[in-house]
Amino acid sequence: AWLAPNIAVFFIVVILAGIASTVFWTIGMTLTLDFGTDDEKPTYVGLANTLIAPATILAPLIGGWLADRAGYSATFLFAAFASLVTIIVLHLAVHDKRNPEF
Repeated sequence: AWLAPNIAVFFIVVILAGIASTVFWTIGMTLTLDFGTDDEKPTYVGLANTLIAPATILAPLIGGWLADRAGYSATFLFAAFASLVTIIVLHLAVHDKRNPEF
């Protein structure tokens, strides 16, 4: 979107964003089924879909507030920092049971 030469290119940007969103949610749902035993899978699916709700609701509100108060640079810097923290937590806390090295 940043490199788009004109507004017509945004049709492609919106289509690609929709595809990315679909892939993101589909992979997230199927990945959740890899955790736990067959008896625990409903719990994992329920928690995975419920625990993201607060962040999904609050993130745009906090981002908008931060952009109003400190500008877009601070907002994107905070998003990059939060992404880095998320990567570290996922790397340290989530282990692939199919690959014991990790």
